[in-house]
Amino acid sequence: MKIEIKKIETKEKHLDPSLIVDHQTVVLEAEDLYPGIHVWYDKKAKPGLESGERIGYLVTKNGIPVGAALAKHDENSKICTVRVRDEAIHDGIGKILFLLMAMNLRIGTKKVHFTAPENLWDKYSKFFEEMGFTNRGYFEDQYRLFDPEIFAEADYKYFSNFVFRNYLPLYAGLIANINGEKIDMILSLKPVYAERVINKTKIMELRKKFSSKWIGKWALIYSSSPIQAFVAKVKVKDVIQDTPESLWLKWHDAIDCRLEEFTAYTHGINIIYGIVLDDVQKIEPIPKWQLEHLLHRDLVPPQSYLGVENNPDWKSAVGMSHLMRGLNDLSL
Repeated sequence: MKIEIKKIETKEKHLDPSLIVDHQTVVLEAEDLYPGIHVWYDKKAKPGLESGERIGYLVTKNGIPVGAALAKHDENSKICTVRVRDEAIHDGIGKILFLLMAMNLRIGTKKVHFTAPENLWDKYSKFFEEMGFTNRGYFEDQYRLFDPEIFAEADYKYFSNFVFRNYLPLYAGLIANINGEKIDMILSLKPVYAERVINKTKIMELRKKFSSKWIGKWALIYSSSPIQAFVAKVKVKDVIQDTPESLWLKWHDAIDCRLEEFTAYTHGINIIYGIVLDDVQKIEPIPKWQLEHLLHRDLVPPQSYLGVENNPDWKSAVGMSHLMRGLNDLSL
């Protein structure tokens, strides 16, 4: 399965015509619920996307459009539509779209609201109420005969806290990758060594314990205090297990540290692991304090390394850092 999420935005004063066609196709499937929605899309939604007033996303599954979202950014922001086709309803796409809406609306928004048919509200009321949409009533406009429109509003802070806390692990599991690669591990380095990795003078990192299971996996480099941020993405090319003396003899240039430092680190051990790093990509640093602020939780940095899959807090942090870097095209 391949899921792709495309942000609908103006580039060089124009929207991508193919994205607009697919986005509009999915949105207009709600014509039975909102007669005349095609007029609204042409006169309000599309111009809003062109001006930047509205935010849109298109989701495809194996190349076929299966979901779309649209929101209007304001102090009292509106989620205009979140629609997922039946064939993708169990893939978590709806939750991810709400997560992306929350992230994009975070600046200046105090309240967020939407309207929905009463029968749709009744079907998904628990889902909506969990996100904080508990202030509800009947909307003044009615689009369908005998089916009133529900207006539901949430405090943005509560809404965003909930989706960040509950949907980011899902996002990290499905989509949280950088440039198309899934992140499996966080590797903690002192800032001086992290900088050498970024500069590609250091292509081997040392550990007293490590496993060959990480070969071929991608890792985020966490630069420890005082930087305390993700600073690079790397691939584990190989893991060399050897004696300290032999490893230094063969790999001292790749290790890129002084012999005194190497000797101090390996003192008293018979086996050392050399992690060969490849495809180093510097990324925009995301400070740990900022991730903690958005996720409302403390993040305890790894002393050496950790696997992301079994660490929900850091899995969420990986997902959040991915969102904060503003990547628009995401794929699995």
